[in-house]
Order: sequence, then C-alpha cells, then structure tokens
Amino acid sequence: MRLHASLLVLLLASALLTACQRQNNVELTLVARGLNLETQIADLRQTATVGTERLEVTLDYMATRVEFARRQRQELEATLGARGTPFPGSIGGPTDTPFPLPDNVFPTSPAPVATALPLQLSGQARFTDIVMAASVRDNDCASQPQFDFRTNAERIYVVAIAWNIPANTLIAARFAISGRESLLEWRPGAPIDGNCIWFYIEQSDLPFVAGNWSVRLEINGAPASDSVTFSIRDI
Repeated sequence: MRLHASLLVLLLASALLTACQRQNNVELTLVARGLNLETQIADLRQTATVGTERLEVTLDYMATRVEFARRQRQELEATLGARGTPFPGSIGGPTDTPFPLPDNVFPTSPAPVATALPLQLSGQARFTDIVMAASVRDNDCASQPQFDFRTNAERIYVVAIAWNIPANTLIAARFAISGRESLLEWRPGAPIDGNCIWFYIEQSDLPFVAGNWSVRLEINGAPASDSVTFSIRDI
C-alpha cells in the first residue's frame, strides 16, 4: 500500500515538473519574440532617421547651389552692365533659377521665336456664302444673316468667305439702288483663304431709301460674284 502511494506521488511530481518546463519554454519563446520585434522597430526607426537626414542634406545642398548660381548670375550681369553689354533676362529670387547653371555656360541670346509659315494660295480668287447682315461677330462673319432692312438702319453689311486672295489685292463692294452707286474698296495686308470679309454701307455713303437694292463684290476692278439683292423698307 505504501509502495503504491509513493509511486503516485512520483507520477504527480513528474507531471508538475513537465508542465512547469513547458510553461517556461512558452514564456522564453514569447520573450525572444518580443526582443526580436523591439530590435526590428529600432532598426526601422534608425533607417527612417537616416533617410530623413539624407533628404535634409540633399535639400540644403540644392538650396546652396541655387543661391550660388543666382549670385554668379548677378555678378555677371553687373560686370556686363558696366561694360555696356545687356544681359538677357532679369534677376529674381532663388525660385527664378530652378536648376543651377554650369559655371562656364550662360545664355548669350534670347530663345528663338516661332515664325508662322506664309500662307500658300492655290486656285482662283473667289467669294462664297455671300449674305447681308446688320452686324458681324469677332471672327468677321455675319452675326445674323438678313436681307430686309429699314430706312433708319445705321449700317448694312455684306459678308462673304474669301478664298485665295493674295495680299494687297484690291477688293471692292458695289452697292446700287435705282441707278445710284456707292463703291467701297479695301486692300488686305495679308493673304486671305477661307476667312470672312465684310463691307458696310452707311447713310453718309448712300441714303437708305426704300426699294430693292443690290451689291456685287469685285476683285481688282472685275466682278467676282453675282449681284446679291436685298430690300430696304420705310419705318
């Protein structure tokens, strides 16, 4: 009986010892993992600090180079000014020079300006889409085509699209009513091809009497369109 009791005690002690050892192992594992995480966090903080410091150093270096280039530019401008030689551009703050120029390179002339190619005309000079109007838009085309006007109108426009018109060509509009005429002439300073042109007549050119009127466009004294008719009525 005593032998059985002793064996039972030994078994219980062995079980308790095994359990304690397992708990100790778990605790040691957790401690090791915690230390490893702390080490990783410390490494990340150190890396971030180093990266920030490098960025700050780079920014300081760039600011120094920009300021150095600006001062060199000012000194060169002063030297050239004393010699009577103008320096292209103006001196401003550090932001005016986004990248420092090399020590031995400075602009010597303004940037080239793009030049439009001359208009190439082909075909016969002519007019199309001839209409009458009381006003024109900013693009020289008719605001609202109309062919009926009143005797108190201020102006009456004839508007057309011009094609293949060389510069300095004599263009004219001949308004007529009952045998009376008013000739309006114009020489464009540049070629016209596919743009609106217009002439207008006022009371001082020819009184706006009621009746059926006509207008014809001409190029260099020759008819360039059929006569376009419109009417003026009493108020």
